[in-house]
Amino acid sequence: MANTRKLHRTLLRIEDIGQDTIDVIIPGWNPHRAIRLPKSLLPRSVRRSYLKRGERFFAQINIGAEKASELYFKDFEVVPELDSDDELA
Repeated sequence: MANTRKLHRTLLRIEDIGQDTIDVIIPGWNPHRAIRLPKSLLPRSVRRSYLKRGERFFAQINIGAEKASELYFKDFEVVPELDSDDELA
């Protein structure tokens, strides 16, 4: 039970954007199932500037949860773009 509540810094990707919701894929939890979240869960600065399909974020998520309804999200951060000078891009 304790592992189902432990938060991990986890990548997620926006799949679709609705009026008040976003659908995200959380590869570390289930890479084949989109989860619908309220846009209000994201910080206002993120909603204004980074809310587009394909955008990736990090968030603290309890990826040990068995059901989508048990997932908990906090501390969203935008994934920084790779620098072409760091030889990773």
